[in-house]
Amino acid sequence: MPPVLRTLSRTVLGGTALTLAPALYLYHRTAADLEARYPPCPPTTAGTPALRDTSATPSQHTPYTDIYSARVPVHGLHALAAAASPTSDGSGPPSPRTEESPTPAPSLEDAWARAFLQSPALHWEARLLGRTRDAGDTGAHGFARGRPLLNGLFTVLRTPAAGAPLLVEWRMDGGATAFFARIARVGYPWRLMDGGRHEWGVGEVGADGTVEVRFACAHQYEIWEGEGEGQKTVPEWVKRAHRVFAMWLLDERARAVRECALQDGRTKTTLPVRP
Repeated sequence: MPPVLRTLSRTVLGGTALTLAPALYLYHRTAADLEARYPPCPPTTAGTPALRDTSATPSQHTPYTDIYSARVPVHGLHALAAAASPTSDGSGPPSPRTEESPTPAPSLEDAWARAFLQSPALHWEARLLGRTRDAGDTGAHGFARGRPLLNGLFTVLRTPAAGAPLLVEWRMDGGATAFFARIARVGYPWRLMDGGRHEWGVGEVGADGTVEVRFACAHQYEIWEGEGEGQKTVPEWVKRAHRVFAMWLLDERARAVRECALQDGRTKTTLPVRP
């Protein structure tokens, strides 16, 4: 290589390293902090079987499931969910409850789903997907089965109710999945997932007025006969990035609930009775 090109290459590489180094350091610090504060929950007890079920698509499997949890004030959870709900005529936020005419609170599962889907990051994804300034349906009018949410980012598989968290699915772009499948057949060590499912579970209300809320993620892959037991997936660093993003979404929403609880500390909320 000529000296001039060698010098130019070193300059470009050095500049790139200096540019990326702060971002990589920040990512590492953020990831390490989130992983320390949000250890994974056991998938078999913290999630429902439907999260991992592929019986409707037997040609696919779910090789891994990630679930994380946080504790939030119940009254803050209901307050944040109510702030995102329309009035009976769909024109704006609901009227405040009064002692004379209390409004029954929705199930905790419904409230947590509504609160989570107000995530600014998810709204940004929805606007990007829909190529519009509107985030689309965020569940403010309910979660009917088959209903698309956030401009088609998610599709409802199960409506939230007491004891049954909201379950949605998402699909990866078919062209991207097919491309990685083709190169995987000729030796590329990884493949892209076909899609996945998310679930927003809720635990029991504690004596301190807080409740455990969970965010679950499961990726689904096509099964290839030639790969046997060692079915290819995305590389480990990509899995970690997905996990860190899930923790970050949960952390941001948990903070929002706590802040709402502080602002709405004097609001009285009727808690749903669990069987």
